[in-house]
Amino acid sequence: MAKEKNQAAADQAAADQAAADQAAADQAAADQAAADQAAVKVEAVLLRDSNLGNAGDIVSIKESEVAAYTLHGILDVHPDAVSYAKSQQQQ
Repeated sequence: MAKEKNQAAADQAAADQAAADQAAADQAAADQAAADQAAVKVEAVLLRDSNLGNAGDIVSIKESEVAAYTLHGILDVHPDAVSYAKSQQQQ
């Protein structure tokens, strides 16, 4: 009988831990979604085809990602470049 009680207590503890883990994962996902929405976005012109789109497209990208894409020659964030690309798309 004591063995059954111990097993039931262990099962309940495992279920409680699983529920707590799921709640923590849900909260982490919600926090990440909120951070993504709050991230500062920058307009940029794609200089070549990439996972972001095709050359000449205007994209909105997180400010934190600009340096990496610029370093690899994928985009230009200069306001004049963005303005020019917008004017070309309107024609």
